[in-house]
Amino acid sequence: MKNKLTRFFLLLILGIHACIFTFGQGSTTSGLNGKVSNSSGETLPGSTVLAVHEGTGFQYATITDASGFFRLPNMNVGGPYKVTVSFVGFHNFEISDIHLTLGQTFKLNVKLIEDIMALEEVII
Repeated sequence: MKNKLTRFFLLLILGIHACIFTFGQGSTTSGLNGKVSNSSGETLPGSTVLAVHEGTGFQYATITDASGFFRLPNMNVGGPYKVTVSFVGFHNFEISDIHLTLGQTFKLNVKLIEDIMALEEVII
């Protein structure tokens, strides 16, 4: 009986240590998030956000939600990344040379500037 109880406690301790080491591994990726708005501070839902890892050409893309927020999780660590934000009727925003570190969520809030050029009428 004493032998079985000792084995049970040893297995229990081993199981606890295994769980601790498993949870201690942490994240192996990075992320990018932020908010897109215009020069007046109004959010721009439906904006396109594209991040390109310049070394590999791998692309991460999303659109902003109803509140103008975007999230790009599970991005590869490193860089450089080039990020382009676009919305119809606004100039594209571009930023380069972004480097992500392990477990980092890079915050990027963008203000797009209106394109003064008027859209022409389409006649069908």
